[in-house]
Amino acid sequence: MADKPDMGEINSFDKAKLKKTETQEKNTLDKLHCEPGHSVPSPPARGSL
Repeated sequence: MADKPDMGEINSFDKAKLKKTETQEKNTLDKLHCEPGHSVPSPPARGSL
């Protein structure tokens, strides 16, 4: 049936073949709030577009 996926591919999947990657998170919003002298920009006024 086309409704049920073939689970054979999932059963034969090998996690060991995946590449190792390092993720670096970017928290730019938190950085803006912590540094003195920076402020969050206000949204544009209505009708100014």
